[in-house]
Amino acid sequence: MKETVKEYGGGLYELAVDEGLEEILLEQTRVLRGILEPEYLHLLTTPGIPKTERAALAAEALDGRVHPYLANFVGLMVERGSAFDIPACFEEYERRYLQQHGILRAMAESAVPLTDVQREKLTARLEARTGKKIELTCAVVPGLIGGIRLSFDNRLIDDTAHTKLKTIAGSLADAVL
Repeated sequence: MKETVKEYGGGLYELAVDEGLEEILLEQTRVLRGILEPEYLHLLTTPGIPKTERAALAAEALDGRVHPYLANFVGLMVERGSAFDIPACFEEYERRYLQQHGILRAMAESAVPLTDVQREKLTARLEARTGKKIELTCAVVPGLIGGIRLSFDNRLIDDTAHTKLKTIAGSLADAVL
């Protein structure tokens, strides 16, 4: 990770902590990260447009839509020629927030949607296993056929029919007849 990203994303997080704005800025950085398209970031780095004008474009687009600290942050990054680092800075902000609050992100993939009861049970089991609050995201991947694939804390637990069938197929292919 670039030092700029750690420094600026961390600085934004520290400011939010000092001002009691952690949750508000977290929500807003998540939204902005989702809408800051590469084309828009390219516009904010175009050398043909003076940096002050680029910063003003960003400030105008965000004015009244996000907290002023966040709008100023984006303007500062544009002025410093680091517009392409903005999404990564927001990721660093979120990483620090989750770490500080003992929250662990987990992804559950299954062939069919999990029910609310299944989601609750899975979340409770992961929280008991990790000792952290779990932020669970679920995705439907029909190709898994059945079962579930979990990823969290740099771990992967794959208990899907797709993987089991691949293992069986590999064993059969290696078998000597």
